[in-house]
Amino acid sequence: MSTARICATPACGRPVVYPVPGLCRPCYLHAPHVGLILPTVGPSGADHGAWKGEAVGYVGAHDRVVRLHGTARLYQCTTCPERASDWSLRPQWATRFDAKAGMWLSPDPEGYTPQCKACNNARRALDQQYQAHAGALYVDTPGGPVPVVAPTLARRLVRWTEAAPTVAETLPLWEDPR
Repeated sequence: MSTARICATPACGRPVVYPVPGLCRPCYLHAPHVGLILPTVGPSGADHGAWKGEAVGYVGAHDRVVRLHGTARLYQCTTCPERASDWSLRPQWATRFDAKAGMWLSPDPEGYTPQCKACNNARRALDQQYQAHAGALYVDTPGGPVPVVAPTLARRLVRWTEAAPTVAETLPLWEDPR
């Protein structure tokens, strides 16, 4: 008599390979594509023994953002109407510099906004100039020099949808939790 468990997916019938969700290998690999949220095994986040908290690196900080909000491609750029491609750090949220990556970061996932490649590169260039001059970047005007301030989030995050060829519709807005 066999004691092998059968996959929990209806009409599958294959033996279980992954005991925690009770799925065979093909069903386990297909689960994210059909929206099935698999249970986690063991502690995660601040409960995990390897949690770095504020000491997280550049890659880890971006991983936190993706886990919280999903990929940036799900949203519209916060600066222009294009599809976002990158999570961009809001300048006022930069708390420390990661020398290995050569980038500023924030351990708080709420400090990032979705931006397209062009807007992210432009913002990064302005931020680097701003930080290199210790906030003393000025533009000459007829009335005298005026300080340039790095751009901030001007509008709420918007989910990206492919444009319909005949009907223009407003994209749903993402509520900024702060």
